[in-house]
Amino acid sequence: MSMKFAQRGTLALAAVLLSLTVNAPLRAQVVLCGAHGSLVDALKSKYKEDRQAIALSGTGSVIELYISQAGTWTMLVTSPKGQTCVMAAGHSWDGKTTVALGTAI
Repeated sequence: MSMKFAQRGTLALAAVLLSLTVNAPLRAQVVLCGAHGSLVDALKSKYKEDRQAIALSGTGSVIELYISQAGTWTMLVTSPKGQTCVMAAGHSWDGKTTVALGTAI
């Protein structure tokens, strides 16, 4: 199994998580925004998270997925204007590659 296939799977999952976050009904949510470098440094020092995937959205935002060996994960979105925000975060990340069985997709 190639690394590109695994990365595509991670990016696809990141896109799904982002779409669920963006399309969720509005409710009282706290969004943490700040300087990109400061947020990345905090993810590294506090949670030991490293960037595992990066993508460009249709609106020009950069989407990054940071994951730790312990299973914590954070999705950052940086707007074309440069504002970086935590859009989603969680724990129990399972990075195992899953292969569909059968020939029909």
